Amino acid sequence: MGARNQTGVVLAAVGSSDPEANAAIARLAARWQARAGWLTVRPAYASAASPDPAATVTGLLRAGARRVVVATYLLAPGYLADQIRDFSLAAGAAVVGPALGASAEVADARSPRRTGPECHEKARTSRLSAPDKERVKRLSRCLKTAEVPVLGACPMRSRGP
Repeated sequence: MGARNQTGVVLAAVGSSDPEANAAIARLAARWQARAGWLTVRPAYASAASPDPAATVTGLLRAGARRVVVATYLLAPGYLADQIRDFSLAAGAAVVGPALGASAEVADARSPRRTGPECHEKARTSRLSAPDKERVKRLSRCLKTAEVPVLGACPMRSRGP
């Protein structure tokens, strides 16, 4: 397990005024912690709910996490993703992942017109460029191994040179 069991993870989502939406993120964080062996996985919210990602990073470091990483659980880059990154790094996060971005998995989850696995797979892969197909494969591996796209073999941003 190595450094994983000494690493705190912040699952940073948008946040909502609906407590059930925030509770869904908290449940996801708890499942991820149970399956992946991190020291802890804590939810945090960029707006409309508490705690915010920077406060969560600070709290995990004060509680003894040797390293804190932030998984940005947003669909698209932009203001909130930038705020999560900037404030989390300033609070001491070692790594902040980018927003999930365009991926076939997100499109699949959001698509109302799925007609079957074979049709969807053909349509999904035929519209993607070679680099995008590779990105989808990496994302799929990450999700299957309880990794969020920020960690493991997936692209990441880190603090420092």
